[in-house]
Amino acid sequence: MLLSTGVQAWVCVDGVRCEEFQETVSENGRDVTCWIASEAGKTFSIHWTDVPVDQTAYMLTIDGASVGGVCCKDPNGRRIENTMTGRRVAATEERPFMFAPIKQSDDESLLLNSIEGVGEIKIKTYTAHFTPTHPTYKQPDAQKTFHERMKKGVDHQTSFGEARYSPPTSGVSYIPTQIGPIYSLTFKYRPLNVLQAHGIAPPPKFVDVKPEKKPVVHDSDSEVEIIEAKPTTSVKRERKRKTSSPDPKVKTESSPQHKKVKREPVNSKNDDIIYISD
Repeated sequence: MLLSTGVQAWVCVDGVRCEEFQETVSENGRDVTCWIASEAGKTFSIHWTDVPVDQTAYMLTIDGASVGGVCCKDPNGRRIENTMTGRRVAATEERPFMFAPIKQSDDESLLLNSIEGVGEIKIKTYTAHFTPTHPTYKQPDAQKTFHERMKKGVDHQTSFGEARYSPPTSGVSYIPTQIGPIYSLTFKYRPLNVLQAHGIAPPPKFVDVKPEKKPVVHDSDSEVEIIEAKPTTSVKRERKRKTSSPDPKVKTESSPQHKKVKREPVNSKNDDIIYISD
């Protein structure tokens, strides 16, 4: 997706860039939204590029909760690419973002848990003043459970995988103070079959497979023995006349015996800087 400011963003699932469906832009041009397919149990990452001539903050929220962000500035006007693959829980550790089936229960107390924002990955960007601070790390909140009546067509949410090594960043973090308008890019995620059922993603392609026709192969080894063709009726009668009126000077010979025709059946065979505290 692309903002009018020049920020471009995309999501990758298991390292593969997601196809985006039904991109929409708000009337003021500041918010762009699209749909992507999620797969339970698979990790994902968020990527974006921009030319941050002024101090610019990029804040990431997933399922309505902040998961950190990045502050950038490059007065030289170069395009910079940023990537977030998980929630940093230590100087050299992070827990990767991962799609998971939404947790449901019929516990009435869960009706207070809001489903708003669940199933969304959002990047908010704006120019800002940066205030230095010490980096802090904390574990992400546990995966929420929602009342089954609150689901409202949301099938997946984001969980966090096991902690893994992540290269350390600079020893300084910054807190951004917004001074410019907010722009946003939102990726709404659902299972592919749900997107297809609602006409958001194209239906699966079906391949029409026709049954294979096997050629008929005649067996050349079949034996057909023809001894002699049987004479026709007219020939029989002619011979009969000659027999009844023999020429006295010609020795009469008896007609040859007719041999039988032996007929055999024919067989066939089908065969992708600075990090911010929350």
